[in-house]
Amino acid sequence: MLRSLVGSEMCIRDRYGTITPTTAGIILGFNQLPLRALAGRGQGGSTPVLSLLSTATAGQIAPQHRITNVRSAFQTLYVYVGTFIGALICIRHMNVAVVNHSLGELGYTPMDAFVGGFLMLFGARLAGGCTCGHGITGVSELSPVSIVATAAMFAGGVGAATLNLSVPRYYF
Repeated sequence: MLRSLVGSEMCIRDRYGTITPTTAGIILGFNQLPLRALAGRGQGGSTPVLSLLSTATAGQIAPQHRITNVRSAFQTLYVYVGTFIGALICIRHMNVAVVNHSLGELGYTPMDAFVGGFLMLFGARLAGGCTCGHGITGVSELSPVSIVATAAMFAGGVGAATLNLSVPRYYF
């Protein structure tokens, strides 16, 4: 079925054996269907974190996101377990190199990683959703807020890359 959607074998994998962006987009798009049917909401990475935090604090933090039944837990399971399984499938069945570096080898401490992750989660909640929630779910629903948010994320990424390339390396 996937081959008929993308046209040919060459569209599924590129010359290196990795999945093409078009195929990945089609797979992500079709992933909206079971998630909508079973969880009642689309993909997103920051809402499941809030759900886990709310459940761990017995609803003291973000009570509206507390996991209270199987349906409310499904998005968290689908996103995080599915991400792990999808990555494992890609590593096992495609020509994907696994780079195994510790944070220290890359020049980051565990505290750097924690602060960076916290800031990303804070920014995602401040924006009303993460890149996955706005970029995949919101844009597929033609949500004006998500379209603007996704455009702003891309502009921010281009700006950060431009700044990173123009500033001498010893600043980063």
